[in-house]
Amino acid sequence: MSAPTCLAETLKLEIIRARQRIYRVAAPTPLEAYDLPEGVQLFLKREDLSPIHSYKWRGAYNCLAQLSPGDAALGVITASAGNHAQGIALSARLLGISARIYMPQTTPWTKQDAVRRHGGEAVEVVLIGNSFGDAVAAAMEDRDASGRIFISAYDHPHVIGGQGTIADEIAISGQGPFDAAFLQIGGGGLAAGIGLWLKEHFPDIRLIGVEGEGQASFDLARRHHAPRTLERVDIFCDGTAVPRVGDFTFPILRDILDDYLQVSNDEVCTAIQELWNRARCLPEPSGAMGFAGLRRQLDRWRGKRVLVIICGSNIDFQKLALIAGRAPFGDPTRRAWRIRLGEQQGELDRLLGSCFGQLNVVDFQYGQIHPQVAHHIITFEATEAEAQIVGRELTAHGFPYEDVSGRTDVRFRVIRFDPRLLQYPIFARVELNEKPGTIREFVALMAPYARLCYFNYQFTGERVARALVGFDFADPAQREGFREQARALREPITGFEELGEDTARRLLDS
Repeated sequence: MSAPTCLAETLKLEIIRARQRIYRVAAPTPLEAYDLPEGVQLFLKREDLSPIHSYKWRGAYNCLAQLSPGDAALGVITASAGNHAQGIALSARLLGISARIYMPQTTPWTKQDAVRRHGGEAVEVVLIGNSFGDAVAAAMEDRDASGRIFISAYDHPHVIGGQGTIADEIAISGQGPFDAAFLQIGGGGLAAGIGLWLKEHFPDIRLIGVEGEGQASFDLARRHHAPRTLERVDIFCDGTAVPRVGDFTFPILRDILDDYLQVSNDEVCTAIQELWNRARCLPEPSGAMGFAGLRRQLDRWRGKRVLVIICGSNIDFQKLALIAGRAPFGDPTRRAWRIRLGEQQGELDRLLGSCFGQLNVVDFQYGQIHPQVAHHIITFEATEAEAQIVGRELTAHGFPYEDVSGRTDVRFRVIRFDPRLLQYPIFARVELNEKPGTIREFVALMAPYARLCYFNYQFTGERVARALVGFDFADPAQREGFREQARALREPITGFEELGEDTARRLLDS
């Protein structure tokens, strides 16, 4: 029997033995079924509903519960970016074992706070360095000096066996068999434990490993035929931000995975948004990584039954704004085009009316930087076929354009404008009824009265669209006449508030 085969058999036995330990702590998590409009039957394993809102407690408890009395008396030490730390904290408190946990200083506050709450007096948290690797190095030094037992976040048979109980619950749920499972990979403990047990019970299942771009340590090991350490790790998906795949987990993953892919942070954000829309499930970025991988291959799995593990939901509330902002860039139906047109009054109305029809405009960025030529960045939702039609219409009407989706300045909404080109401007917060075609209606309504010199709008999911808009006029009389018109609100405008003098002055001083 080869070494990987021997290890695999050992891990299968460990999963069986882990059952009686794991269910002392918590009941099985739900396995929810959803029919996706693309024809895929999706099964979500909701580890976000576990005691620490992550699967990591399973491996941690299974490992600590097997310590000898002597080792337990010494106490344990570990390093974690958050979820494993919570698992160790909960397990240490339940088993009466002292734990010292090293975490990067960059660990989200939500996870730091949760570690202290789950562990209570049993846990000491030490924040050090800026990466998981820094925390591991410090923990290893402490282990050597203190004699505490080091508990790996993913690279120990007892940890892997504990994570494998997720697949055990799936197997006995009665909802199988399944055609595929998309498994996120950080250090590899989750994918190795679940993958082994799924293959045991459903031999024909296809296992697809999913890593995040910028943190693909398994792919690096695969190319070198052995684990290697990444020089730099992207930490957006912080739960899988591991610089080196495990020595135990790598040979297992190499043997059981049928396919592999990487997903971008934008794709992960889009996956989070879709999981919320479909299942009212709000995972952390690493928790949505498997679903992001499935979204990449929806056509391939049409008519099939596919598993995805929602492995955690420990996320800082403030990060939700970043995720919501990035989600559109991971959606292939959203496109940002930079369109050139003349600065004359009414030209923008002609553009929107002739080329975009009732397509949904979800982002609009414009600032005047030239007296005769304007460049508007319009983000809209369209299928590939619809986008081709828009492109043909733009060309036919003499509007040159380029695709700027994902460009850094577009992402950060850098809207330049030159105040020296303005004569008698007004800047205002405008509220509109949010519906398809609203931006075009607003532009058409304004065309006879004012020329737009600035437009900053982004879809927020509210019933009201909010925009910061600049209007410019040839003389003071026109400006005062517009102010009178603005007070008589008309559809689609529901609110108009001119900026105060101080705010307007700051804008114009730029």
